[in-house]
Amino acid sequence: REPIYRETFRYTLQGLCMMPLFYYAINKADHIFFSWLNWGWMRKLGVYSYGMYLIHYVVIGILQQHTWFDSKIILLGTTLALSILFAYIVDEYVDNSFKGLRAKYR
Repeated sequence: REPIYRETFRYTLQGLCMMPLFYYAINKADHIFFSWLNWGWMRKLGVYSYGMYLIHYVVIGILQQHTWFDSKIILLGTTLALSILFAYIVDEYVDNSFKGLRAKYR
């Protein structure tokens, strides 16, 4: 497909299709299908998710260039682990310093 499609319409369509899921996950948090999203480690992963999203493609590129393994499973696991580590560092050391500033200026 064309890059314009991939960078615009596809993500818009994905977001629109996920809206009902987000709605029910928030409004029906006690339901069996969504209650696991409120487990402590899942909520923390939700906090980390944007940082993981930002870095995952870079991590994949670096790993594919500089590692010996060709297994997609190992690539997935390593990318996931490194992305979570990156998001943790950003949350712990970058975001926390800005949280204080945010509270100060509210």
